[in-house]
Amino acid sequence: MATNIKMGKFLKQNVLDTISIKYKYDPSRSLPYLKEIQEQLVEVQDLVKETTTYMNRVIRIKDEEQGNIYPFTEGDDYWTIDGDSVVWSCWDDISEEMHRDDPYTQYFETELEANNYLKKQK
Repeated sequence: MATNIKMGKFLKQNVLDTISIKYKYDPSRSLPYLKEIQEQLVEVQDLVKETTTYMNRVIRIKDEEQGNIYPFTEGDDYWTIDGDSVVWSCWDDISEEMHRDDPYTQYFETELEANNYLKKQK
């Protein structure tokens, strides 16, 4: 889902206008301003990360209420088979999305288990 917010364009224009018009390219005034902008952007990034984590928790809670249980928890290592290859992954919100799309995927707790399964299939 795309947003109509063009934050990059907005910030670029406003930062450049402030430096050129208000501060007349004076480094002694522009650099503190830029440092403040940088600090505020870090705060925004932290907020977006926090909110994303929260929303992913909401998805998990709703999934559990609907009976969607996941085979692993966030941060767990697991292996799957893709064609003739054993693939390592670390469970995260993308893994949950993939699991919802295909709940019949075969998961393995160890690489050895996955390799043994693959050998039996040949």
